[in-house]
Amino acid sequence: MILSRTVVVPEPLVRANVVEALSGPGAPAGEVSCSIAGATIVVTFDAGRSAPELIDALIEVASRFVPARSEVPLDRTAAIAGAARGLAEPDLGASRIIETYLP
Repeated sequence: MILSRTVVVPEPLVRANVVEALSGPGAPAGEVSCSIAGATIVVTFDAGRSAPELIDALIEVASRFVPARSEVPLDRTAAIAGAARGLAEPDLGASRIIETYLP
């Protein structure tokens, strides 16, 4: 059975994240199409190959987990502070974040 899910995503970075999760080589096996019209995304899929719950979960996760994009690299102190806030670990040390080991 072919089904569709429609979601309105006003934020461009979030919208790009949702489209990336639902189309291209990483798309669910049953994905038939994923189209965008303004802020609206419509994904059509074969429910026999991808459960509707999977599509709903992908939309939910992709809508909430959006990587921050920054043209300017964070300094080490800002990276530690951001990781500590995001992980709710106020005592997070530099040795526990990946930014410490990046060039």
